[in-house]
Amino acid sequence: IHKALDFKNKTVSQIMVPISKVLRLSIDTPYLELLTQIKVAPFSRIPVYEEKIDNIAGLLFVKDLFKFDRRWRENRELTIREILRPALFVSGEEHLEDLLQKIRETRIHLAIVIDEQKKPAGAVTLDDIMEELFGEFKEEESL
Repeated sequence: IHKALDFKNKTVSQIMVPISKVLRLSIDTPYLELLTQIKVAPFSRIPVYEEKIDNIAGLLFVKDLFKFDRRWRENRELTIREILRPALFVSGEEHLEDLLQKIRETRIHLAIVIDEQKKPAGAVTLDDIMEELFGEFKEEESL
């Protein structure tokens, strides 16, 4: 109950992961290198930047790579730009309750938190919000 009451007053910046700890990939990352990066990263959504690391161009959904792989094998000039999805940008001052509503509306489960200069400051996932509301989830052990 206390977590639910505190939730209304919490802001995005209070639970975000600092951008320095967020895996970001260049839009120019070669496909085979991209696959290598994905294998070692336990993330399903990854911010992709263009030219400068602070210029987030969109999100790469790892599941989209399954569809992309066959097309890439046929035409090796394809780039990940073709499968990028839009990013959700939010202010660090936004309340978690409002962000949760935006996530529900957009169905984008990763938000890029921007600072006053419109530069990425961090990231927040739907899982981060749920843990803030309900406490940490214990992963089911695999068989």
